[in-house]
Amino acid sequence: MKLLNCKVLLSVLCSLALLFSVFSAVMVSGSETMPWRDDEQPTELDKILERDGYLEGIMFPWFTHSSLGHGFTSNEVMTQYVGNSWADVGMEQWGVAKIYREVYNLKALGFNIMGYEGSPYGEGVVYDANGDVTGIKQEYLDNIRVFLDICREVGMPVAWTVCFHSTTLNDYYEDGKLAWDIVSQAYANPVVADHYAENFVKPLCDVLNEYPDVVVLMVSTVEVENEINDSAIGNHFDQRYLYGTNQENMLYFLNAVTEAVKEKMPNVPRTLAANTKDMTIYEGIDFDMLGVNNYNINSRVPAIDDMKATLPMIGTEFGFGDNVEIEDEVWTIKQIRFRDNFIEEGYIGWFYWCWSATGFGGGYDLLAKDGKSQTDFRAGAFAIKYNADNYRAAHRGEEIVLDKPVLFCNTGSGTVEWVSSRQASYLTLERSLDGGKTWTTVLDKVSPTDYERNFKGQYIDEEIANATPGGTVCYRITAEDDWGEVAVSEPNNVAEILGPPVNLAEPFNHSFEDGLNKWIEWGTNAATSADGTGNYYAVSVPMENAPDGNNVLEIKYIDGPWFGIHIDGITVKPNTNYVITYEYMIAEPDVTYMTSYVFIRGYNPNDNKGPGNGLGDINDATVGSKWMNSGSPTEWTTDEIAFKTNDSDKLGIDIRMIEDNHYYIDNFQLLEVR
Repeated sequence: MKLLNCKVLLSVLCSLALLFSVFSAVMVSGSETMPWRDDEQPTELDKILERDGYLEGIMFPWFTHSSLGHGFTSNEVMTQYVGNSWADVGMEQWGVAKIYREVYNLKALGFNIMGYEGSPYGEGVVYDANGDVTGIKQEYLDNIRVFLDICREVGMPVAWTVCFHSTTLNDYYEDGKLAWDIVSQAYANPVVADHYAENFVKPLCDVLNEYPDVVVLMVSTVEVENEINDSAIGNHFDQRYLYGTNQENMLYFLNAVTEAVKEKMPNVPRTLAANTKDMTIYEGIDFDMLGVNNYNINSRVPAIDDMKATLPMIGTEFGFGDNVEIEDEVWTIKQIRFRDNFIEEGYIGWFYWCWSATGFGGGYDLLAKDGKSQTDFRAGAFAIKYNADNYRAAHRGEEIVLDKPVLFCNTGSGTVEWVSSRQASYLTLERSLDGGKTWTTVLDKVSPTDYERNFKGQYIDEEIANATPGGTVCYRITAEDDWGEVAVSEPNNVAEILGPPVNLAEPFNHSFEDGLNKWIEWGTNAATSADGTGNYYAVSVPMENAPDGNNVLEIKYIDGPWFGIHIDGITVKPNTNYVITYEYMIAEPDVTYMTSYVFIRGYNPNDNKGPGNGLGDINDATVGSKWMNSGSPTEWTTDEIAFKTNDSDKLGIDIRMIEDNHYYIDNFQLLEVR
């Protein structure tokens, strides 16, 4: 999409949004305490609404909830009984620095609240053999504190979801009904529901109470209706699931959770994320507002009148339907239409699902389809920001003359990125090596068009990128228009200077020129099939357009849950930062979207054998992972995984295929980040 078209599109959209904002700012008044509290003391959520007039939210699962794992701790029941459909990716392995970066960047994009599902698979819950809830894991609570400390430092308020995301429980069904039966006892048995509230929810709330400036909204659970299987009301609400409990027991569970939250956190508003059109089902539960999830390709939102709700309403998740591919320009129009429809209908805010890596295709993700970094957002993400800024300005009775530029997270690598100012004619970039006391000009009144593409600016500060590691750096940027209006960004975070990545003394650099070599095949139903009708893979297929004219790995998988190749025994330094780069290309003409994974495995500290058994053991410690999303059938896509090793000096790599995937892969290279 051409930049000019984007600018025209955004200009029209933002003008429309400004008109809606004036109307909405009157309709949803932030100058009065919202109706969920009788006292005169405003809640933290009240303060956001008073300041901004509306909640502009984003859901933040830093892994997909379907196959790449979880964040704060594991659910041993799930791991034990379901096995291969789950990977154990913990917070430490994924990286605290990455979490900081993502939260920082979402704040820079203009979101004034972030939703986080704290236990979508029952993580942190201690179960006995029969599914009774006996406690909460200390590791889980410790990791929550780390996460909320990051949110506090960044200044990102959080809406915390307490319980299961019910629609994820279908992962238990085929491979582990026993696991489902244990985890779901809290839904089905009122005694266990009480134990869940007492032994898990209350100690969780004690920790969340340490962050009254961060945790501003409590969400009891998500799409709980999906687990109701009650013949008196016509079985499941959406007919998707095999098991379930009756409505009476489910409402008992939800009420037990909500009352525990109310007791422990009386000054934090409470809601839930539902998918029913009749909110009267929840009239007997003490919510302060009601939330609804909505996925609609046409950008329609649920009409508040249809909800039959007497409480304020919020869109707790919204986005497009499953498995959709939407071009960026259309995506942008539909996103803004979604947002404006929520405002017109009278909702007090929305949460977009979601930031990235949902596994449902490019239609959901906030990141650009071909993004090479976590700041390569769709143009529509910036449109959401500009619309939000316009709304807030109208709410305050202000007018935006010149956008204030916003810097993305500073990683210390010398890469400076920012949200563009639409009206700027000149940009000035400054660097500080003393935490903002003094500033040196790096770019002096340059043209934005030389540095900005699709509403994101970028500049490589070579002096920092090639500096000796050590010391600190931060940046600020100034925008100026032709009439002399000036807008100066806040300095971004002060980061330690990293210096350039360097090759290891004995680099891992594998181009598949000699076939699989040390790579080994693993997975399910991995029978080769010469005619291509069954599951098969092929390697060392010459390609004229391969990098350097060498052979490349061709890997194809059809009709089965998992297949892949694995290499083990790569020597690394323990507890050290690395980056792995690789290239891939879709091997099917006219196909632009496929999904597979690359996992980086450390040795499992429990057995010190590592993942080199050829079975692709998912319980080996995962230190890094990434989707191979979309790509091109004509050009190579280069990607990278930054990670930190664990206590082991060995490393393994898994390449995983799922159904109907066909890729060419080449040129794995491992670099140490110094």
